[in-house]
Amino acid sequence: MKTLFKNLLMYIPLLISLLFIAACSDDESADPYDTNYVYIYSPANTDNVLEYKGNGTFLVEIAPECIINPVRCTKPAPRDLTVQLSIDPSLVESYNQSNGTNYTLLKNVQLENETLYIKQGEYESADSLKVHYTDMSEFQNGAENYILPIAITAINSSDVSLSESSRIYLTFTSHCRVNLVEMNVSSNSMELIYENGEFTNLIGQLELKNIFHSSWAADDDISVSLKIDQRMVDTYNALNGTNLKFMPNASFENATTVIKKGTTNTETPIVIAFSDDMASVEFGQGYLLPVTIAKVDGIGAAIGESITTYIVFKTIEKVTISVEDAPVGTAISDFTDWNLTVNGQTGVYGVPWMNLITNPGGNRVSAWYTSSVMELDMGKQQKVSSIHIEYYSRSLYSATEATFEFSIDGVDYKRGECKMDAAIVQNFILKYPVEARYIRIRNVKSNRGAYPIGLIFYTNE
Repeated sequence: MKTLFKNLLMYIPLLISLLFIAACSDDESADPYDTNYVYIYSPANTDNVLEYKGNGTFLVEIAPECIINPVRCTKPAPRDLTVQLSIDPSLVESYNQSNGTNYTLLKNVQLENETLYIKQGEYESADSLKVHYTDMSEFQNGAENYILPIAITAINSSDVSLSESSRIYLTFTSHCRVNLVEMNVSSNSMELIYENGEFTNLIGQLELKNIFHSSWAADDDISVSLKIDQRMVDTYNALNGTNLKFMPNASFENATTVIKKGTTNTETPIVIAFSDDMASVEFGQGYLLPVTIAKVDGIGAAIGESITTYIVFKTIEKVTISVEDAPVGTAISDFTDWNLTVNGQTGVYGVPWMNLITNPGGNRVSAWYTSSVMELDMGKQQKVSSIHIEYYSRSLYSATEATFEFSIDGVDYKRGECKMDAAIVQNFILKYPVEARYIRIRNVKSNRGAYPIGLIFYTNE
């Protein structure tokens, strides 16, 4: 036992020596934290965005000079250092491969302070590398993505090493903003009025004003050509659940017009001519005329997404009504099977609305508000020539406008509107007597809600 202990004591100095040698070996190994690296002090922003118009005017631009900032050491410079920088085109391909990009080398640039100096004991150079963009039109040559790789290419000392940050990449995204020409609205409509068996407002020409616009005031004159596209009728019907027909015999008198420089709309109306003066229009059928932007010519101009406006022609049966001093025709006195409701109710507070008809001028029933709909079923079809309405008060409860709708079957209605002078008694005369069983009346623009006290219906049969 004593011998073993004695032998161990003999080997302890040797073990300590080996540990010391190992420690010295570790200290002498390459330690990245002990290396003095030189690198480019990257600017705050390396990604640049530019946007320009077709005439070359920049909407979003960059300054003609970019300060890259100084070069730096991770430790104080062991001696005066000279650092050389340059543009390295060879880095473009490797950058694109590594990042899955398709940048193009930016060429029209110059470097200022390509050689920078770090004094002994200092961390960074006193000056900064600067980039000058010598021809901004390069950003408008059709490419969208540019890159400028700048790298440290030489250092005058072996006491320092190049960092992985010894290169920077300035990137530029540049695109042209197109002045788009688009339709103002997706649809316009025109009512073709049908009254007493014929249309009253068929036309030979239709003027379309301000139907399209450009995104901003034109930099130069923009020529816009339109076309009538019959193929779009089926598309419109499918999207809107309609059954419109193509409006026949229509053509442009001026299919091409101009958006003048400095404006966004054309000053000249688009004129569509109907060679048959719409004689082929049939009552009860709707029609469609799709007008599409076919071509746009002008600096920086192009066709946008909203290129079609649909002109919808609706055939509407109308009743012409006027207010006169006296009714026309004979008062209807047989109220068999008649039923009068307001908003679906037959009366208010136990008083039937039919009292307005059976006892005109008698007790009031209730106010008849703007949103109220009075509906009359006369039990059978009759030819109505005029309607007499008496109100409770001129100053408070009479109306200033009324609408009337007439129907034979309670499904399809023809409509008429009439303004009034707010008098207590109003006689509504139908220019052409109407065959109807069902009548709807709305009073609008009344002060506190119209307060009728009597209704009399007249016929010329």
